[in-house]
Amino acid sequence: MPYKDLRAYLDRLEREGEMIHIHREVDPVWEMAAVIRRAGDKAVYCHRIKGSSMPMVGNLFGSPRKIELCLDLERNQLIHEYWRRSLAGIDPIMVDSGPVQERVYTGDAVDLNRLPIPLTHEFDGGRIVDSGLIIARDPELGYNLSIHRLHLKGPQKTGILSGYVQHLSHFMTRAWERGKPLEIAVAIGADPVLYIASQSRMGYGISELQVAGGLRQASVELVRCKTVDLAVPAHAEIVLEGFIPPDEREPEGPYGEYPGYYGSSKASPVVHYTAVTTRENPIYQMILIGKPPTENNYLTLMPKAATVYQIIKECVNEIRDVFITPGSGGTFHAVVSIKKRFEGEPRRAILAALGSRAGLRQIIVVDADIDIRNPVEVEWAVTTRSEFRKDVIFADDMPAGLNPAPMGKAGQKFTTAIGIDATLPLEGEYPKVCDVHQEILKRVDAEWESYLGGEESAPLLERREALGGRRS
Repeated sequence: MPYKDLRAYLDRLEREGEMIHIHREVDPVWEMAAVIRRAGDKAVYCHRIKGSSMPMVGNLFGSPRKIELCLDLERNQLIHEYWRRSLAGIDPIMVDSGPVQERVYTGDAVDLNRLPIPLTHEFDGGRIVDSGLIIARDPELGYNLSIHRLHLKGPQKTGILSGYVQHLSHFMTRAWERGKPLEIAVAIGADPVLYIASQSRMGYGISELQVAGGLRQASVELVRCKTVDLAVPAHAEIVLEGFIPPDEREPEGPYGEYPGYYGSSKASPVVHYTAVTTRENPIYQMILIGKPPTENNYLTLMPKAATVYQIIKECVNEIRDVFITPGSGGTFHAVVSIKKRFEGEPRRAILAALGSRAGLRQIIVVDADIDIRNPVEVEWAVTTRSEFRKDVIFADDMPAGLNPAPMGKAGQKFTTAIGIDATLPLEGEYPKVCDVHQEILKRVDAEWESYLGGEESAPLLERREALGGRRS
């Protein structure tokens, strides 16, 4: 730590046994997505991509272990260290040159069709750049780093989707109000920490590039763009430079989104590209998005959990951990572990989290003895420690984001969120939890190999025969 670039992270995944290599030619149209899905939680390096000279990698964030490797943290450190480092922040630094500009294409040489942009889902409206780190700058608000889908429209044009609550949308509006297009740059394939930082929910005043510096504990190196007034990660694989004009709209989508359903097609802004810069022999990175679990769910999970952690820490004496479930798209469902000090404390945590920018639709608060990453334990806590009449909280008229439930069932963009207090009461009689003797369990666990080895570990029937027993 830190990784200088994507390639250093790929080397780490290789050493950790987290990557598989595909040498058969793979089509970016549908087949690449299927290969990643079949690979399970392994990262995929496809050396031959149909119609392109570039190799393609994917599923680089496709498991909790990969997020730990990306941040170089153990699981028991994850939420606390992520929160501490992201708040600390380290400013990026400018460098004179970087590998990302070893090849520069401008004017008529700009052709996005040369990139192996994937078509992921059967009914997607077109090929989508799903792994672009979009860099924008506002004169007063500074830099923003985020990921938004880019729908390929032609050799020098894409559509772009940015929700109204997202910072990039606000940057667009402010630029257009000044009568100017918004300049952007799109980095594809970079230090993985930049991808995680891009999903942080920081307010204005600290940019995701600073968050990335804090997470990697070293400044992000930036290099000036060739055709727009921006700086981009110097060690990225590919950068697209362009601008978003104020008065141009085209249909964008549909696209299979992170909740596991197709997002609708609608008139959206477009991006015109003025330059493409790359490394020598660049590697194209894609991020599989769709029905959970996908790597996108794990990518967004940690930054969202840190946001919830920070919010609840303000109103709870001892918060232990936060987990955003992959099944919620890494977005809508949080499980929070606390050491409860007074009755009503879980309710304070629920109300604070539901009223935040985190966009939760469901939050469950449990005691510190519950493994919040184990859905069986969480369900056990809810079903045996909650009295729904008093322990369930409803919050109406919350933004729904891309969750289709309120739109499909009620035709609206707002939803009802729910919180469940699944903690034990501090006073009164409550049955003790029953389990095996914990000290003995620790001893057995420490000596487990001895239980499996030697003559005594032979199958039961064989041992009985050796002792003169009979098969029944």
